[in-house]
Amino acid sequence: ISESATITLKGNNLNDFTSPPLTITLSVSPGGILRFLDDAATNGYRFWKFEFEDMLNPSGPEGFSFGYLYLGDHTVLSRNISTGFQKTIKDPSAARESESGAIYYDKKIRYTIFSNSSISYLSKDDRDTMEQLFFDYGTFTPFFISIDPELCISNDLYDLTKYVTFQDSPTFVHIKGELFSMSISFREAQ
Repeated sequence: ISESATITLKGNNLNDFTSPPLTITLSVSPGGILRFLDDAATNGYRFWKFEFEDMLNPSGPEGFSFGYLYLGDHTVLSRNISTGFQKTIKDPSAARESESGAIYYDKKIRYTIFSNSSISYLSKDDRDTMEQLFFDYGTFTPFFISIDPELCISNDLYDLTKYVTFQDSPTFVHIKGELFSMSISFREAQ
């Protein structure tokens, strides 16, 4: 995607995009196009249109492909992941040596793992939400997560926004009353 590309997302209650009430210009980061819209901005629009124009792309329309596009509901927990979580980039590639000493590489796709992640003082409602999320998705259905970028852990939204699966089931520990702590880990989906 060239720097002169124009990328817009439009929303409307009618299937007419000549002058829609919502038009947002999207910017490209090295990790893709990420943009969070709050409920007030989207206003429950029924029809959406994604427009992409890149006159300087030497590959033409075939030079652009989608990985994932998500427009839909989201869940926001009242507490953020505690400090001390681990972000690991795994490289499952392997090197093999022949009998003559030549090294061959079996290159595989790298992926990110978020582990040692916990949320302290989780409310009963948030615990119920996370249990339902795990019940719905298990360890086999990918979804998006975004560790709150306002924690100032990273300058790039892409760094902590990933398409993931649960690596294992969340663990809840009762603290007192209706408060819990939760341990959770995610693996980036390919």
